[in-house]
Amino acid sequence: MNDSGTSFSEKLHMAVCIVLQWEWTTPLKDITVKETEPALFECEFSVPNVNVTWSVKGEPIEASPKYGIKSDGKKHSLDVAKCRPTDVGEVSCTFKDYTTRANLTVEGKKNNNIAMFVSRIIDKVKI
Repeated sequence: MNDSGTSFSEKLHMAVCIVLQWEWTTPLKDITVKETEPALFECEFSVPNVNVTWSVKGEPIEASPKYGIKSDGKKHSLDVAKCRPTDVGEVSCTFKDYTTRANLTVEGKKNNNIAMFVSRIIDKVKI
């Protein structure tokens, strides 16, 4: 203990707390994919080895064939397999009171055969 009444270990603890500021150093980013493509969301937290919770459209999710979840030190990722229009919405990653959010947009497939068929019908109706 020194003259101020604070021990070395207390000062060290205070210094470590100041250095380890909790924040999303790399937040999630909005992603747009074509229908049936995967979407990979990635983020990084300032403190390693924290347990995060992933949510899609406000509902917590767990690893499954649809959702691949990985954590490696400070990096966290969510892989959404075979995206469909029903997957459109907000994706979030949360640790305690710290949340990062992004949106998933899925562009539907364009079926050229149907478009050509409709175009031919319209041409025949005009005749």
